[in-house]
Amino acid sequence: DLHAWVVIFVLPVNSAVNPLLYTFTTPKFRERLNEGWMGQLKNYVFDRRATQ
Repeated sequence: DLHAWVVIFVLPVNSAVNPLLYTFTTPKFRERLNEGWMGQLKNYVFDRRATQ
């Protein structure tokens, strides 16, 4: 019973999530994320701390 649940549910979900995980963990993606809105958010937080 457990084996059937794993085959029917877990394996397809794993197959769908793996490409996303590999994309989000690449150095190029993380670099672009830091250059984009995450970098702006960090700058905002650090600027607010510096003015307090």
